[in-house]
Amino acid sequence: MRFHHSIPLLVYLATSSKADLCIKGAFKLTLEEECSVETLKDAYEELYNNEVLKDDSCSNTVEEDLAEILGTADLDAGVQALCAGADLGNTIPFEEISHENPDDLFTKTYFDGGTYWNEEVQTTLETGQNTKVLQDDAAKVNRFYESEASYGVVEWPDHLSNFELDKCDINAAMCCWPQDRQAGDNNGNCNQRYDNRCKDKDPADNTDLCLVNMNRAPGSVPVGSDGIIVHENDDGDGEGAIHCHGFAWSNNGNHASNRYKANNLFYVSMYDHMTQRGYVRNIHGSPMCACLEQMPVVTRSDCTQIDVEETFEISVDTNGKASAKLTSNDIDFNACQGKNNNNNDLEAYVARLVDEGHITKKQQESLEGIIVGNDNCPRAQERYLAAAGIVRGISTDKYDIVYEFPEVMTDEFVHGLCVAGASQAAASSSYDELTYDAVSDFRAGVKAFGDRDYTYGGVLDTVCADGIFLKPSRHKVGYFAVKNISYSCLVRACLTNIFFFLFLSQRKLTDSLVLLLEQTPHQVRLSPFAPLLKATDVATIDAMVDGSMN
Repeated sequence: MRFHHSIPLLVYLATSSKADLCIKGAFKLTLEEECSVETLKDAYEELYNNEVLKDDSCSNTVEEDLAEILGTADLDAGVQALCAGADLGNTIPFEEISHENPDDLFTKTYFDGGTYWNEEVQTTLETGQNTKVLQDDAAKVNRFYESEASYGVVEWPDHLSNFELDKCDINAAMCCWPQDRQAGDNNGNCNQRYDNRCKDKDPADNTDLCLVNMNRAPGSVPVGSDGIIVHENDDGDGEGAIHCHGFAWSNNGNHASNRYKANNLFYVSMYDHMTQRGYVRNIHGSPMCACLEQMPVVTRSDCTQIDVEETFEISVDTNGKASAKLTSNDIDFNACQGKNNNNNDLEAYVARLVDEGHITKKQQESLEGIIVGNDNCPRAQERYLAAAGIVRGISTDKYDIVYEFPEVMTDEFVHGLCVAGASQAAASSSYDELTYDAVSDFRAGVKAFGDRDYTYGGVLDTVCADGIFLKPSRHKVGYFAVKNISYSCLVRACLTNIFFFLFLSQRKLTDSLVLLLEQTPHQVRLSPFAPLLKATDVATIDAMVDGSMN
């Protein structure tokens, strides 16, 4: 039941006192809107300033009394610990939303993309009666939204493999839907009549599907599923319309985004998208909804955040020990407010949480490996394929070693590659317009690029001499990743004799820098070598030189 207090409630219980506090006896405080140092101070000051209740001989400040009550001088940490451990009352198991039997597999199957909620489409019988009507079949979802979802605390379904918190390190979850099953809601393109205008209809497209790694969600895909499904194009030329929507939560257990993350899961998956929009089913090879680590790689995702007003009752006993209880809450589900006013965007919302100290930079970087940003599907696909030992355009059976360089993010990048000590070498790039030709017996006079007349000089006295030069097809490329430098050995033990050289120009081609990749058992690092590149004319460039690669 929903209820609120209009003013702070102060209850004084006349019992034996604790000498260290200015307020004698046990007492209770009511914190309105949220549990924070500010609301705790406001409530306690009403007692502290009451001449009847305050011990005249006490010289403590409000902060000193609160430090005694919380057991720490760090009031922020003390309040967070107190309210994170609050009695939340009767929490609601997630299974009760969809099914009366908590042992039923309905909820698990639903999140994997199954059950009649996902699989059926409304139809009209010969009698004229409508059947398989989503609003009837899932009527409990709408009732739950109007009640416990907005005024209660739902339990996170940690027992489902989709949402095991010890494997949900990013602190984010997402759903992705490929189908719309409901007409008349102004979302997707499912229209009436259902029998001929709502078969395999699409949701509103808000993302590009890059790939599905079927190893990520073993509890949701068929046993033995393996491999990577790459979706190279978009919309009608690729995966079709896909709609993804997610949410994230703070590492702080007292933050509303954490406490009500299960409420948000219900809202995003069952209410806002299924009953209100008709979005259903899973992308092949992945669950429909899960922690982000199990979901497909996409370019972006919409996002919902929790906004809530809470009332907490803080009880302090005669020994000065405090406990907290949540007595009421009022939850609103809103579009995420992201960094730089980039709203309704999961990646931008996480960036804001990082700035506010709720999520770590490492968690954000992990998210960016799954939500990769607009137009970044090609890079993500090459990166995941290379990690799986799949190098497109290069037969990995032909090469003993495949090495992947990190991405280079710069407007103009001028480079070259040579390999010494190998019998064969090849390279590829995630940038479609950049290719490499292998030139044997590298020496002075070799053209540096496929589209310019620059030539190399000074090669004779370097270890590149007589090696293999991998000539780039273009002398300047922007925002690409040099990928998959591959080679094979002349002799079995030649690994210790192989050297890579990456030519990175700085400012002018005549002032080029050659960097040696030194390979050790634990890392690969770049170190200065000697200028090699000579130009027939001067071309000014801007390039980023990364000084180390681990």
